[in-house]
Amino acid sequence: NSSMSIKFSQLAGKLCYTSVVEQEPAYLIDFNSSTGVLSGAIVLPGTPIGICTNIYNGWHDVEFSPNGSKLYLSKYRMSTPAGGGQIFQYDLSLPANNIVSVFSTGSTDIQKTFTGLRTGPDGKIYFQYFNTTTGDDRWLGVISNPNNAGSACNANGSGLNLGMSQSGSCRLPLCLYYCSTEG
Repeated sequence: NSSMSIKFSQLAGKLCYTSVVEQEPAYLIDFNSSTGVLSGAIVLPGTPIGICTNIYNGWHDVEFSPNGSKLYLSKYRMSTPAGGGQIFQYDLSLPANNIVSVFSTGSTDIQKTFTGLRTGPDGKIYFQYFNTTTGDDRWLGVISNPNNAGSACNANGSGLNLGMSQSGSCRLPLCLYYCSTEG
């Protein structure tokens, strides 16, 4: 019972299932939206990403890009070598290719972590970034161009300053609401 996230993309016709245990792989499964039948499960290339058996060293959340061509996975922290969290991308149009890291804390500090991934109404994917070493947990990271491959997705850990602490929340809400202040 180490599952963490299940995410579905109607555009891609896929479902992704992940675990909080690092040594367990992520699965990509075909999903028929007409019949509800799951089939063709594969281990996502490049997973598992490590050998740690502790929880919360594995995947924390997943999100498909708006056009269904990319899959993003947030890794809470790295265990071997020890380090902060990372955001990985899998290109569904290149099924034999491994996942690639598109954003990292760039630190060996395991307290700098990433959690939740959610697509906003603006088509960007948002994630929580916690720098618990400094107590700075007011940031939402943003993947500005999630349909683009690799570094062209423009992931940034300091994308949106909330102006206040996220108070230890470990996930974003299932829906991100948008309210325009313009006419």
